Amino acid sequence: MERYQFLTPALKRRKSSLILIVTILCVLAGGANAQEPGTLSSPLDTKTRERIFEIVWSRVNERYFDPTFGGIDWNLMRRRYQPKTIEAKTDAEFYALLNQMLSELRQSHFGVAAPDAIAPEIPTSEKPATSRPTPDNAPASDSGEGDRNGTAGITVQMVENQPTITHIVAGGAGEAAQLRSGFVITAVNEKSVTSILEGLKKRANDERTLPTYVRLIFDNLLSGPVGSSVTIEVRDSADKMQKVTLARRKNPGVITRFAALPPFPVLVEKRRLPGNIGYIGFNIFLIPILDPVRAAIREMRDADGMIIDLRGNPGGIGAIAPAIAAQFLSEETNLGVMKMRNGEIRFPVFPVEKPFGRPLVILTDEGSVSTSEILAASMQEMGRATIIGSRSAGMALPSQVENLPGGGKLQYAFADFRTRKGMLIEGQGVTPNVPVTLTRAALLSGADPILQTALNYLKTKNLQQAKKRSVAAPQPKTQKVSQP
Repeated sequence: MERYQFLTPALKRRKSSLILIVTILCVLAGGANAQEPGTLSSPLDTKTRERIFEIVWSRVNERYFDPTFGGIDWNLMRRRYQPKTIEAKTDAEFYALLNQMLSELRQSHFGVAAPDAIAPEIPTSEKPATSRPTPDNAPASDSGEGDRNGTAGITVQMVENQPTITHIVAGGAGEAAQLRSGFVITAVNEKSVTSILEGLKKRANDERTLPTYVRLIFDNLLSGPVGSSVTIEVRDSADKMQKVTLARRKNPGVITRFAALPPFPVLVEKRRLPGNIGYIGFNIFLIPILDPVRAAIREMRDADGMIIDLRGNPGGIGAIAPAIAAQFLSEETNLGVMKMRNGEIRFPVFPVEKPFGRPLVILTDEGSVSTSEILAASMQEMGRATIIGSRSAGMALPSQVENLPGGGKLQYAFADFRTRKGMLIEGQGVTPNVPVTLTRAALLSGADPILQTALNYLKTKNLQQAKKRSVAAPQPKTQKVSQP
């Protein structure tokens, strides 16, 4: 029986405050939606705007972990932005000004989402999919599941300074349209990539965070109701332009809700790779992934190495990180400390009875955010895992999501996080032990360069360990035979 029971009673009481995630409903995605100013429904009256502004400003003023606000005069921000928000011509402009005020802090996990950027209520489930089901492009059902559960079946990342398809979901809309990894996106629904990138550059805190914003915004732009369509323009392998209309199919995974977060498809993927290497990937740190992930680790305990794939994982509940770390550690420890304005919370790890002891690799990229970064950085710092891929997002502030009058939501950071040795992840990210740079040529060849590098690393590691064991093994003694 495992000593670590995921959430201690104290943490259970605070679970709504243990969100460590760049929520897709916030300014990173919802606020950057291709929605024209003034199209939001249910216009806000002046009193509602005043209440919303007061809540947003006060939450930061009272609960932001840094009482100096990073040198920002927060009272000055109130005097500067309050009149502008009340006098905004449209609700879209009102929400944009709130996000502009929050961006003055130059920290992650601060944002306000307008009501129209938030998914409607969707039935929940506690059991995530453990394999990729065949996508269903039938019209949305009456359950509402199709309202925000449609996907184009492709992942877009910045490769060689261009938004490029890096993954095609098997059986998805992208595969059906014969798209390939390595194709460059030039427009979405007639909106040029150039204009999209210009808007994102204004939102990003610095050039380093732009790839993370690009990934999030394209995930958002390509999502929509099941059966609806999105039209993209791509430059193919021969550099010829193509226009493709994708009918969004059902997102693989089970739609799950937690606290005030929007519905999210939860997916756990496991398999054995060549060389007897275990592979486990999951797309978010929410409660339903925990038992399947732990079961997968136990099931592949005889593997010669393990890969945990956190690429594109935006984080989730912070307490899940030590629960997963416990599967790989043999001694009690902690992953780090969450420091609030008053008090702190540590992330203790209580190892399981038979932890996995062979080499461990964690894959990261610019889409690895928050709790993903906490797990990767801590395991790297302890020397228990080798990080392979690209630098993570550097967005690791514990935050809370709160409902606002009028239907919007506020996300704000209430704590800082540092690893056990004091490493700050926010603004820095996790630097891989083995960095891998994606190239268009490699993607067009059908390769997954990061995964292949991990397999090669583990093969070499196992060969080295086998050689050391062979050298260290006692040699059989030879007996002298006396001559008559």
